[in-house]
Amino acid sequence: MRPEQEESSASGSTRFEALWSQHQRALLRICERTLGDLDAAREAMSRTGVRVWLQMSRSSSQEEWPWALLRRVAINVCIDLQRERRRQSWRWTSLDEELGDGAELEAARPCGEQEEQQLQALLLELLESLPPQLRACARLAFVEQQGYADIAATLRLTPANVRKIVERSRKRLVQPLAQAGVIRDEASFHRWLSGRRKRTDG
Repeated sequence: MRPEQEESSASGSTRFEALWSQHQRALLRICERTLGDLDAAREAMSRTGVRVWLQMSRSSSQEEWPWALLRRVAINVCIDLQRERRRQSWRWTSLDEELGDGAELEAARPCGEQEEQQLQALLLELLESLPPQLRACARLAFVEQQGYADIAATLRLTPANVRKIVERSRKRLVQPLAQAGVIRDEASFHRWLSGRRKRTDG
């Protein structure tokens, strides 16, 4: 390694240590809320740390990493772990079908309640990555279950504008949720929202 490369690597390591010390507790809370499991959250933190350290040690830029970028890396890691969990559950299900009864494998399958909690937690984290106006409309529509007219009155927009903003925000949320394995597509997201409204109304 050339001297300038060694200097860049050392600088990146120092900046990483300062950044990690400042934000690791907040990142752990995000990972735990998203994954619903402390052990999985710690695994996500390890992967996040490796990704950030590698990028910072290879970069010649001395600019500080913004919190939003650091949080985005952590969320992407959580999405990867969610996808791995989903694939693992599919493998267990396939094996269960081959074995017949397979009652001993039942505990390995994610339960509906756990998936519901993970979807809600991941949705809340993803909302923070949206631009302010999209985030405000999406939060009122998807979290607080408000209709277009109520959102329009709250944000001082027209219902038509609210509809367009909500549709744009929905499209930006569906892909990472699908990648995480908590929904299949936009239609399943609609069904999940409809189910939440029914439970809330009930």
